[in-house]
Amino acid sequence: KQWYQRRVRGLHQQHMIMLVFLVFLILVEPSRAFVSSQTICNPTIGYCSEHFNQTKLPNKFSEDNYQKIINIQMHYEELALSECHPGISLLMCSTLFPACTPGYDITLPCHDFCEEVKASCLPFVKKAGVAWPFYFDCLGLPRRKRGRFCIN
Repeated sequence: KQWYQRRVRGLHQQHMIMLVFLVFLILVEPSRAFVSSQTICNPTIGYCSEHFNQTKLPNKFSEDNYQKIINIQMHYEELALSECHPGISLLMCSTLFPACTPGYDITLPCHDFCEEVKASCLPFVKKAGVAWPFYFDCLGLPRRKRGRFCIN
């Protein structure tokens, strides 16, 4: 009987340690807490392949239809190929076709990088008589922190 009670206490302590570790992982690095161990990468399409070879869908808009994303990409091609900022096409590509990094969820552009590109390219977009595309809005993008992975 004593052996059984010690065994149950030991298992209880192990479960508590695992629970504390999971809570720690979620608080310290929430973007990695629920990443599947099986990351499936797909080839990057169009001019985005100049930046990285593989992407993981769905993107931040929960879109996983390649053809629809290609249509969006083509719609904003003039902006992507403009010289309003050296990182404009990287911002656009990493938003539409996020880079696939094994062991991580989708890799998005950093918030500060997005704001820098937007500030530089907004006059180009306004000159065309349109608003900044919501696809490339900086809200919700990760801020660069120790241990956080984003494109800068």
